[in-house]
Amino acid sequence: MQARICAAADHALETLASCAVPSPPPVVVAPRTDMMEGCVATYHCGEARIEVLEPAALGEARNPDGPFFDISNDDLFASLVVHELAHAAFGTLPCPFASCRTTAEYLAYSMQILSLSATNRALFEAGIDLKTKVDFSEISEFLYFVAPDRFAIKAWAHLNQRPDPCRYIGQIVAGQIRFDNGDR
Repeated sequence: MQARICAAADHALETLASCAVPSPPPVVVAPRTDMMEGCVATYHCGEARIEVLEPAALGEARNPDGPFFDISNDDLFASLVVHELAHAAFGTLPCPFASCRTTAEYLAYSMQILSLSATNRALFEAGIDLKTKVDFSEISEFLYFVAPDRFAIKAWAHLNQRPDPCRYIGQIVAGQIRFDNGDR
């Protein structure tokens, strides 16, 4: 399991760097066999710790109607490490509001999906309308809380409608774009 975590972390750091997301501070990635219902991974802000379900435990924990369902357990595991390390990296950046959760989740889901192989990204995108314009206002904290899979879909579609997705991620990292508190 340790080798799998190290490989996933290396892949995560490469993926984050590909869009100029800063390296996160050192964190411990702890595999778990169970987590609270509806949770497959979490970054513990301020504790330098990530918990993620082991690949064997992911099958039962994921939403059978969700966009990540058809992705193999091993590949989903690696993408979850990317997601949580993106949170750790974003957590080092200043937030001018009480919370920048929406922006953090947009970044984390975008980098998670970007980290997938072309085959797995196609599985994620199957049945998703990437052509209908996703308005900035559709990326909301409310959507994240009530329908995280829908949030991931909208974030990915929105990012892919930008002329240069990595440049857009760079603008997020630089604080030029925030989805929180109406800052456009």
